[in-house]
Amino acid sequence: MSLISVYPLLVANRKEFSKLESQLKERRCRLDADIGVKLKFVIELIRICGGWKERVIIFIQLLDPLNLIMKQLNSLFSWTLGREILYMDGKLDVNQRQISINYVMTLRVIPKCFLHRQKLSQKV
Repeated sequence: MSLISVYPLLVANRKEFSKLESQLKERRCRLDADIGVKLKFVIELIRICGGWKERVIIFIQLLDPLNLIMKQLNSLFSWTLGREILYMDGKLDVNQRQISINYVMTLRVIPKCFLHRQKLSQKV
């Protein structure tokens, strides 16, 4: 027996589950971190680490969950991309990736959360 936990909004975005999209809108759970178990865990981990002034690096293989977490961080903490959130994926060109890495290395920007696509680490 297998069990897979998926954030409902990610499932609803698939054509096969398009009927769920209207249900999610009705329930107003698009950015509700308590709906998905994994997302709730990630948000709690970020809260705990934030209290200790630690940073969190999140490696994710797929882009949809990565973008969802970025939206959640913006919604819950009012964090912005490029300031508290550093986001990198394979769609960024090499120069943009290097600029982001340089900002962190020179401590001009100290993000609280790094969102990193797992496949990108093979290219860097």
